[in-house]
Amino acid sequence: MKTRNVYKIATLKVLKIGETAKRIKAMTPDEVYKIMKFIEKEDREQLYALHLNAKNDVIAKELISIGTLNNSLFHPREAFKGAILNNSACVIFVHNHPSGDAAPSQEDLTITKRAIEAGELLGIPVIDHLIIGDGKYASVKICLDRITQNKELTIKKQTDSAIDILIKANENLKGKKTLKGARIKSLSRTLRRSVYKLFLSQGVSESCLRECYRGTAENLKR
Repeated sequence: MKTRNVYKIATLKVLKIGETAKRIKAMTPDEVYKIMKFIEKEDREQLYALHLNAKNDVIAKELISIGTLNNSLFHPREAFKGAILNNSACVIFVHNHPSGDAAPSQEDLTITKRAIEAGELLGIPVIDHLIIGDGKYASVKICLDRITQNKELTIKKQTDSAIDILIKANENLKGKKTLKGARIKSLSRTLRRSVYKLFLSQGVSESCLRECYRGTAENLKR
């Protein structure tokens, strides 16, 4: 007689907010801190996920992992399992720093990037990742946004500067009476390619560079 394999469906226990209780909103870092400030005195890092519905009401609070004094365990598989089973529209991750310093570490930034990417793939956006210290908190998402903005601003300044140099170099080449037109065009083309390769290596998109070149095309033709 053949036996059949029996598989059990995984279940997850989460701390549900009572259906009759007033819904708790989690729209800002300050509101999230008020909900989760109870972990600020814990002696080990604890990672929680707040499950939200489409109206940003907290529908569940899940403890994902308990780590060490200065490290919490994070993996997208465990981090999003509860949110998937709970039909969450989005999530907010929260963990504490037992040291009391709420400043995000490089590892916190890396983990948050991974979580955001995983959430995009799963269709469960990560609204924020909050770090709670001793009476204070920090939003990792805001820190990442500032880093991105500063990087984009730096790249834009560098690109503008390089294109200005390119235009001036092109004008100087045209001023050389000893150079023939074909030679000037060849040197200008080499300059453009060099700048192009330089900024591609710095992470500037091709579309951005094309737009910059279109804006300076008239200058290069004069």
